[in-house]
Amino acid sequence: MIGFGAEAQDLRGKAEAEGKMVFYATFNANDSKTIIDGFRQAYPKIDAVFYRATDAQLMERMLTEARAGKSLWDVVTTTSFYGHTLKKRGFLAAYDSAERKSYREGYKDNQGFWTSTYTNYAAFGYNSQQVPKPNAPKSYTDLLKPEWKGHLGMDGRAYEWFGTMLK
Repeated sequence: MIGFGAEAQDLRGKAEAEGKMVFYATFNANDSKTIIDGFRQAYPKIDAVFYRATDAQLMERMLTEARAGKSLWDVVTTTSFYGHTLKKRGFLAAYDSAERKSYREGYKDNQGFWTSTYTNYAAFGYNSQQVPKPNAPKSYTDLLKPEWKGHLGMDGRAYEWFGTMLK
């Protein structure tokens, strides 16, 4: 709902008539409260409701709502893995805000369906008492070498990260 011009005013008017904005997110509670409080201050005529869950829980809830024929959410933040799934299923509407134009390529899609609002980084470490520095992997490709087979540990729920790496 951030924008300028007649189109933004029309959108704001429709949102005020509806009277409610439901925000589904994976953000932590403090960040979400900051966003919701800012929204309420900017749009006092619209009740802002926040629902926090994991990506998988959000996806399941949204799918259940869709099967029931009543989607309750207006805005969602999720990871790229689930965001692409939502786009593919037709759950997202394009919105090319004025702010979005300032984002670099790679942090938004060309059609206006998603914009990256945050980036998570992953870093690998190694036990320097077990692996001398010159022998440590220098790249993800190095991790595919036979000497590392059976010697890597990773969170079992990191399939989103792994899927992104395959891309």
